[in-house]
Amino acid sequence: MQATTGGHGPLNYLESFGAPAHEIRPILLALGWLSVAVVVIITALVLIAVLRRGRRVEDMNTDTGSVVAGRDTGALRWIYAGVAATVAILLVFVFWTVTTMAAIQTPRAAPAATVEVTGHQFWWQVAYKDADGATLFETANEIRVPVGKPVRFVLRSADVIHSFWVPLLGGKTDMIPGQENVAWLRADAAGVYRGQCVEYCGLQHAKMAFELRAVPPQDFDAWLKQRAEAAPSGPAEPSNNETR
Repeated sequence: MQATTGGHGPLNYLESFGAPAHEIRPILLALGWLSVAVVVIITALVLIAVLRRGRRVEDMNTDTGSVVAGRDTGALRWIYAGVAATVAILLVFVFWTVTTMAAIQTPRAAPAATVEVTGHQFWWQVAYKDADGATLFETANEIRVPVGKPVRFVLRSADVIHSFWVPLLGGKTDMIPGQENVAWLRADAAGVYRGQCVEYCGLQHAKMAFELRAVPPQDFDAWLKQRAEAAPSGPAEPSNNETR
C-alpha cells in the first residue's frame, strides 16, 4: 500500500495512517466542523436580522427604550445563552485537547528503534542508534521504520529552527538549535509517507522534504543489520541531486 497514493495527498492531515495522528485527527475534524457551524449560524442570524429590519429608523428608539427599561429581556437571554454555550464548548475542547496531549506523550509499547534526525540547510541527516545510544549508520533525506511499531525520534538542528512533520502519522515538532526534542511515530500501514520541514528556514525551505518508508518488521530488522555491517565511517551527506 502506498500511503501517498489512492486519493491521499502527500501532506494530507485530514487522514491518518498511524499514531499519534489517530488521536489528533478527531480533534482536528471536530474543530473544523465547529468552525463551519459557527460561520453558518452567524451568517444565518445576520441574514435574518437584515430581512426582518423592515421597520423605520424612528422605531428603533422604542426598541432601545424597552431594553433599557428592562421590559424586553429576550435579547439578553439570547446573549446569556450564547455566552454559556461558547464557554461550555471551549471547556469541552480544552479538556479533550489536554487529555489527548497527555495520552500521546509516550507510546503504549516500547519503541522498536531510535532515530536521530538533524535538520540542516537544506537537508536531513538521519542517524540510527543502537540500544546504548551509539550510532549504527547514517542516511540522508530518508527514514525507514517498521510497520506497527513505535519509533522514537531525537530531533536536533544544526543551524536554524526547523520543524519535523509527517502529517499522515503525527503532529509537528520543532527542531531548535542547542536543544534536543523528542517525538515518536507509528506507521500502521506499509508505504511511503511524505515529510516536510514546516518552519521557514531559508530560501530553499520548500525543497526540504523527506520520505518515511514503513516496511514489515522483519524487513526492517534485516535492512538495519545489513546497513550497520556495511556502514562507512563518517557522517552521511546528501546525494548529488539533493540541494544543501
